[in-house]
Amino acid sequence: MILRNGQQLLQLVNEMLDLSRLESGKIALRFIQGDVIAFLRYMVESFHSLAESQQKQLHFLSTLQELDCAYDPEKLRQIVSNLLSNALKFTPESGNIYLSIGHSFQNETPSLQITVKDTGIGIPEAQLPHIFDRFYQVDDSPTRPGEGAGIGLALTKELVNLLQGEIRVKSPVTGSNKGAEFTVLLPLQMAAETIAEGLPDAWAEPLARAKSTACNTPLLPNPVPAN
Repeated sequence: MILRNGQQLLQLVNEMLDLSRLESGKIALRFIQGDVIAFLRYMVESFHSLAESQQKQLHFLSTLQELDCAYDPEKLRQIVSNLLSNALKFTPESGNIYLSIGHSFQNETPSLQITVKDTGIGIPEAQLPHIFDRFYQVDDSPTRPGEGAGIGLALTKELVNLLQGEIRVKSPVTGSNKGAEFTVLLPLQMAAETIAEGLPDAWAEPLARAKSTACNTPLLPNPVPAN
């Protein structure tokens, strides 16, 4: 109990520090080139032991076998970790959590779509507009765990903004009367010479245009102010 409380306190302190750095523009983007699908699969696998210890099922689904692009592994790790941790927290025993990878267009920009969906207790509709507010916690009903300080989702949204992306939430999940679904859309920065196989034909032109812009930028620290 003491160890767990200490870990939670350390996590809270780190999240508060990250939020402070984001607000002051002191967090830089550091891209690497690689297979983002493999990275996300690894992220899900790293949560399997925790899910099994809680008697919950964690699933990884992807419409893409691989996707070579520029991405910031630390920011992506934080985003995915926060969403998976949140889903595990609010999903009961024998429940399911799904991380799905796909692609979409946002304002004519090819985007990576990451969706975390659970079969948990869901979020009251009236509270959805506040779910990303700092220190906001969904009602304290007996069915809802009391852990957390309302920082994780606020930090997640700020990190998504830093990556010039978008995050959405809906609850209950379509076709169910429970659960929650978080969707993150991140603009793709493709390798200059790569248009990955398996992507829609409609992506060819936008990705070709991108070759002369973000796709060709050096993969070095690239400060971007928080939105």
